[in-house]
Amino acid sequence: MNNKDQEMKKGKIIIYLSGLCMLALLFSCNHAENETVVEDETSKIASPAPLDSLPKSDYVPIHDRAFSSIDETIATLYEIISGPAGPRDWDKMRELCLPGADFSSFGKKEDGSKVFRKGTIDSYIQNSGPFFEGSAFYETEIGRKVDQFGHVAHVFSAYQFSLEKGGEIKARGINSIQLVKDQGRWYIANVIWDSETELEKIPIEYLR
Repeated sequence: MNNKDQEMKKGKIIIYLSGLCMLALLFSCNHAENETVVEDETSKIASPAPLDSLPKSDYVPIHDRAFSSIDETIATLYEIISGPAGPRDWDKMRELCLPGADFSSFGKKEDGSKVFRKGTIDSYIQNSGPFFEGSAFYETEIGRKVDQFGHVAHVFSAYQFSLEKGGEIKARGINSIQLVKDQGRWYIANVIWDSETELEKIPIEYLR
């Protein structure tokens, strides 16, 4: 092999090795980028997202009310579920509450004893929606006791309801409502309600 052939062969080898180095560099860069993405996604899953990072459709009020007071928030809750037969404003209900808020209650079994039924805002909408579609329902607040510290509040809201506006009172009870204040407005975190019975009357301090 003459010197010219050797030089050509050497040049081809250099070009080939340069190509391999470039491929290796590109692979390592892509791999590093992928690792960074995985780490970011994992960190997001590992820690709960703060309220102000939630999607705006779930967080920013889309209706007129700002829910800057407990009074306004509780009044809106009663207004949403009350009215003539027909659909309710469930978008407004979801806006009023934290995502995944609990809506639980005590129901009666056949023997008259009570049983706790844990639920969510979504299960409440699913179970109560058909009833509201076919029946009028008016629930009004008849008393309230509020305990608040900083951005946390607990409201014992006594209620009564009828199946027509101004009609016969069918039942009374208490809504136990937990609220949190974030970014200048109140959110309902949990609601648990229980109905009054002959043996369990609403205490007078909750009727004021």
